[in-house]
Amino acid sequence: CEDDGNAHRGKERLLIRNLAPGKALVILKRLDPTVANQVTAVYFDGKFIGRWQADKKGLPGRWHESRFDIPGEFVTRDQGELSLEFLESTCDINGFYYWFFQPGSSFPAYQVPEMPRTN
Repeated sequence: CEDDGNAHRGKERLLIRNLAPGKALVILKRLDPTVANQVTAVYFDGKFIGRWQADKKGLPGRWHESRFDIPGEFVTRDQGELSLEFLESTCDINGFYYWFFQPGSSFPAYQVPEMPRTN
């Protein structure tokens, strides 16, 4: 199965809309687990949230999904900028698809694809 996405050693920015302020934001990322030890710095609206280390459950040659939660206290508006910055890995960090959820919210959050990636 093929997919398309980004692999880089820089920074990726995504604008997320339709957020419910005050509710936690769950991010799921599809990645290629053959690139080991992927660690990303996560920022939301310019605030450092934490380090996202992709779990090591993926099997070579298969897709893997990794989860990161942003606490509701950081979601203060109906949209926000997610910034993912390379910290470490055996090669790069990669993301082939992102899903955004807010448990308990009646509307699904979604990504606006026009945000440029910066290296």
